[in-house]
Order: sequence, then structure tokens, then C-alpha cells
Amino acid sequence: MTELPSTNYSLPRPVGRGAAEGIAERLRVLGQPVRVRLVDLLEREGEMAVGALAEALGESLHNVSQHLAVLRAAAIVTRRHRGREVWYRLSSPPAALCIYDRVAVALREAVVEHLDQLRRAGQPTDPASDSADR
Repeated sequence: MTELPSTNYSLPRPVGRGAAEGIAERLRVLGQPVRVRLVDLLEREGEMAVGALAEALGESLHNVSQHLAVLRAAAIVTRRHRGREVWYRLSSPPAALCIYDRVAVALREAVVEHLDQLRRAGQPTDPASDSADR
């Protein structure tokens, strides 16, 4: 099976009720594609103004502002004012990204395992070759 990179983030074990509720809330908050993209962009770029975030994502300023408000309420991002601009950054990257990374790794592992099963069964694993047969 293909080797996957491990993450440096860790969850307390066993996961207590409070931690489980916090994890569930973060998963709910990150359940919107625009929010996942915002977290990813802020993780890569650091602090950014709302207008720059909207432009980078190709989304309206209003839409990005609404999603940032949800992320802020969940303590995933913080904001500061610089003149008339509002700038956002991740409040605590490991806390915000721990769940995101674990879910991404789990999904990737599932895809790799599925592809390995298809290969063992002698079935095509390239979606392009699958659609060409139809």
C-alpha cells in the first residue's frame, strides 16, 4: 500500500466528551467548501485582508465576510483592523488544522486502498480510461 505522510498534530486519548464536542463543532464549521478553502489559504499565506481573500478565492466580498464570521465565532480565525481594512489570520493553526488534516489523511487512505483493490482485481484505476469505455 502507498505510504502516506503523517501529521504532527495529535488528539488527546481517550477523547473526552468536551473534546468530542469541540471536534464535532469544528467539523461542522469546516463542512463548507469555502471555509475549507479560507483555512487552507490563510494557512499558506498567513494574514490577509478580506478583499484579498475574496479575490484569491473568486468569491464575493459579502460571501467571504459571512464565512469568516462563522470561522471567527468558532475561534478558528482572528481579525484585526488596519485602517479601513479588516485582516484575518488563523488563531491557532494546529488547533484549526488538526481535524482538517486528519480527515484529509483518512480520505486519502481510503482512496489509496480502493485503488489498490481495483488494481488487484485487474480493473482500471484511471477515471479517464473508465469514461472512454462508455
